[in-house]
Amino acid sequence: MLHAKLHGKLRYDADGNAKLSEDSLTSTIFERLAYLPDDRLIAILFDPSLWPLRPPSGLPTSVGPVTFWPLWTWPKTIASAVTRRSTEPDLIIEFDDRILMIEAKRHDGTLSQYGDQLADEWWTAFHKFTDGRPISILAVSGLRNPERELRVLKRKALNRLAALSHGEFDDRPESFHLGYVSWRDLYLMTRKALSHDRPEQNRLLEDIGSGLVRHGVRLTAPCWLDDMQKVPWSILNNPLATDHFRRPDLPPLGFKGEMRTCSNFFRDGSFHDRG
Repeated sequence: MLHAKLHGKLRYDADGNAKLSEDSLTSTIFERLAYLPDDRLIAILFDPSLWPLRPPSGLPTSVGPVTFWPLWTWPKTIASAVTRRSTEPDLIIEFDDRILMIEAKRHDGTLSQYGDQLADEWWTAFHKFTDGRPISILAVSGLRNPERELRVLKRKALNRLAALSHGEFDDRPESFHLGYVSWRDLYLMTRKALSHDRPEQNRLLEDIGSGLVRHGVRLTAPCWLDDMQKVPWSILNNPLATDHFRRPDLPPLGFKGEMRTCSNFFRDGSFHDRG
């Protein structure tokens, strides 16, 4: 959480312990991803599955500066038309041929990404980077149904950009590239992209997984759900059967196989060690 600390994003409880937040999660994960070799980071962030609306055209070859929470003032040409004076995207990664802006939210499965916010940040970045490199936005977490909601999110962002630009943006909506990934899928994408015969990459992946779990991100299906999937529907359909899934280590009615005990499981969205 180094960058969260450096940028004053950490908050503390009465005992002086840092509170877990959206910013601490963003810092914890992307600090470590930034340590990856350029080709691995590029493979993760530009995997076509993250960009369903429009797959990337080619790939960058090198990674440049990585900036957490840049604070940008509004372009003077539109400052009078908005109430806010600045924007602060969560992360900017400069590549040799493009700019990637990341806007991260805390929780998977919630609707907390906003088209106006993405448009404001994109428009400010468009005026900040004037060398012609295209600007893409990767929304991390904050959608319930990405397949449907990502299109709606992009439409809202384009409507906002049309209003901000006073017609200047109307003839190039195709230049607004928007992708999405949940925290869990980002972890799985990272695991797939790394070389598991490299101890240092395994250690980094373990750190990323631990950071996500500590922030309440579920990386795998709970083991009781896996066990339920082994049971015939005729048994699960029994109204009394559901009582046997309240504790992960109790077998369902009629189950004859071997049930494993969960040594680690999730409860109320948090990770708990049963000891």
